[in-house]
Amino acid sequence: MHKTRVRKDEDAVSTIVHLVKSWVNLFEEARELISIWTAKQVPEDISSDLKNAKDIGVECYTNFKAKRLETDPSIKRFHDPMKMNKLKTISN
Repeated sequence: MHKTRVRKDEDAVSTIVHLVKSWVNLFEEARELISIWTAKQVPEDISSDLKNAKDIGVECYTNFKAKRLETDPSIKRFHDPMKMNKLKTISN
C-alpha cells in the first residue's frame, strides 16, 4: 500500500475511535435524561416520572393484590375501577 493510503486509513480509524469515546454509555446511570427525538434534556418532573415508573407500578400492583386478592372478604371488589396514575412522558 501507498503511504498516503495508510495515513488516510489511520486518520479514518482515529476519527471513529474519537467519536465512539465521546458517546454516552447508555448502560451507565445518567444524571439527566435526554430525548432521542430532540436531543435535548428532559424536564426534571418528566424525568422523575419516567425513572420511577417501575416502582410506581409495583406499588400499584401491591395495593391491588392486598385490597382485592389477599383479604377475605376483600376490601374492594376485583372489578372496581382503579385510580389512574398520570405519569408524565416525553410526548406530554
